[in-house]
Amino acid sequence: MNNTDMETSMGASAPKSSRPRRKWWKVALLVVLAAIVLLAVRKNPSEREAKALVKESLVEIVENKLRQEMDGDRYGLLGQMGAALGLIVAPELVDNFVDVKVTDFLLFSTFDASVSLAGQTRNGGGLIVFGRLIPLYSDIDF
Repeated sequence: MNNTDMETSMGASAPKSSRPRRKWWKVALLVVLAAIVLLAVRKNPSEREAKALVKESLVEIVENKLRQEMDGDRYGLLGQMGAALGLIVAPELVDNFVDVKVTDFLLFSTFDASVSLAGQTRNGGGLIVFGRLIPLYSDIDF
């Protein structure tokens, strides 16, 4: 019997592996990153859904502006009636005067919106990540 056989038979522990053990946090970080990527892919809207999301956001901007006009005395009764009518037709107006271009990527989408009213064109754009609209630039204020 040689020396290593004797040590093993006498209960001595086997030599440790020379390969370092992976830290548990590295594996956990990889799992979390994979989950985030899968969630981003799953939540990324289609082109049609992204256009609808942008238009809904623009309708909300228009409606908030019209509500402000209805609350103030600045425009008088006729202005308030016009703002109330605008609230009714705001979604149709946005559909007719807004052009949205969406570029769909795997993890996110980008959009460019242009609004043409009274000979003026205003632009806005941004990202859609996890189904949320993130405006990056905009001169759309109506």
